Amino acid sequence: MCSPARGYPRLWPMTILSITRIFFSIGTYHMERDYYEKMLRLSVPPKGSRIMYNEWISLATRWLMQKQGLSVIDWSSKSEWFESQPSSVKKQIEAIYQAFQPLDVDQKQQCLRTWYANMDDGWTWDRILEMMQEVNGVGGRH
Repeated sequence: MCSPARGYPRLWPMTILSITRIFFSIGTYHMERDYYEKMLRLSVPPKGSRIMYNEWISLATRWLMQKQGLSVIDWSSKSEWFESQPSSVKKQIEAIYQAFQPLDVDQKQQCLRTWYANMDDGWTWDRILEMMQEVNGVGGRH
């Protein structure tokens, strides 16, 4: 058992408490993210390609968390389908995440609405990125 008498600093219980809080915070983040993701999957029917729908869900989950005032730790993680994509598609998806992250909450909502409304098997990653840039360029209103 660790104790101050064995050479550990006197504040070691506080260190463990801090580490526990970090793990709790990370665990809470994942629980909240999973909750919002599951709610979206239950309430928003799939459409378009599977990868496009899954990336939409991933970004919509982060938007919902941000809208609720929850911490969004990782804007860079993609859906579970991301890794199986060709590198050219991965680059397009990464560009979408980079364009989406700095938008304000209302602009993100508008992007997600427009994306979902137009998502079909013919919609492309380039079109999504173009739409995000349009929304960002006009202050979130078109």
